[in-house]
Amino acid sequence: MANLFLLLASLLFYFWGETSRVWVFIATVVIDYFCALAISGAYRPGAYGRLPIGSSRTRFQKTLLALSICANLTMLGYFKYFIFGVSTYNRAVRCGFQTMTIAIPN
Repeated sequence: MANLFLLLASLLFYFWGETSRVWVFIATVVIDYFCALAISGAYRPGAYGRLPIGSSRTRFQKTLLALSICANLTMLGYFKYFIFGVSTYNRAVRCGFQTMTIAIPN
């Protein structure tokens, strides 16, 4: 119950600040949640089995961890750094560089 409250409070806080991109928050939560379930073995216990704490992880679990990390870094890279880079490039163009401008997605 406490986790659900924290999720809803975080969602409300994020929605309050950025209504148009709240789906990014929801997508990262869903991806990480299902990857964590599969890594822990709780999603399909019979298929993967729970490993004791401290034991080595399977290739499948390591792949899911890499998938989760890559999904988070991709979203961070796009929504923070790519848009920042495009806006910086467009400002440089307006200051006198002679190249074409790039449209920033909303």
